[in-house]
Amino acid sequence: SISVTQTGSYKVTVTNSNNCSAVSSTTNITVNASPDATVTPNGPTAFCTGDSVKLSAAAGLVYHWSNSSTAQTITVKQAGSYKVTVTNSNQCSAVSAATVVSVNAHTAINTQPVSQVTCINGQVTFSVVAAGANLTYQWQKNGTNINGQQGTSYTIPQAAFSDTGNYRVIISGACGIDTSRTVTLEVSGSLTFSQQPQSQLVCRGSRATLTIVANGANATYQWKKNGQNIANATSATFSITSVAATDTGSYSCLVNSNCG
Repeated sequence: SISVTQTGSYKVTVTNSNNCSAVSSTTNITVNASPDATVTPNGPTAFCTGDSVKLSAAAGLVYHWSNSSTAQTITVKQAGSYKVTVTNSNQCSAVSAATVVSVNAHTAINTQPVSQVTCINGQVTFSVVAAGANLTYQWQKNGTNINGQQGTSYTIPQAAFSDTGNYRVIISGACGIDTSRTVTLEVSGSLTFSQQPQSQLVCRGSRATLTIVANGANATYQWKKNGQNIANATSATFSITSVAATDTGSYSCLVNSNCG
């Protein structure tokens, strides 16, 4: 393993069995130093997609990188280990240790939370799916942080009327911050009626209107005559434009909602 200190002039004395000897001419050996291929980090080696990155070494020698060293808009595919072969004017070369470059995707929400309607004491879960590195989460209600809610989802085990509001999550990562869309939670009580339909006596050919007002989330309606469904009578109001004798009967409305 030759070193620079072994540079010098060499000759050999040859002696045979008769003890006759001869001395060779001088052979000069020059040992050139190998270049220094130590790579000293200059700034960070962890980047975000789209960053401009340049790997470089000191000027004056010939370099060959194991990958591109030109400034570029970096992508996740360019993450990896980089090393350089350094060659000096004496054609001596050395290979550096690997420099590891990591490339992280920008923080981005792929799946947004959705608005929800629930009955009193119902369970509600808001969730989000995000991409990026070193992600942290903070859920908010009406723009204020919710203590202890730093996960990918936020669950309310038993919703109360006070939980009604606007919700969102703020996600921070190594490559930026992304805020989800704002979604709503509506908490509804048990289904009740604030106005019942009223019995009516009308003249033939006049208009008759029955109305019901229901208090419940996502209410649906089905009017009935003598216990049988009336076709297409599916709103809170049922009208007969021109009453006939055959319209005489007993009318009711079946109302369904999320809460009964």
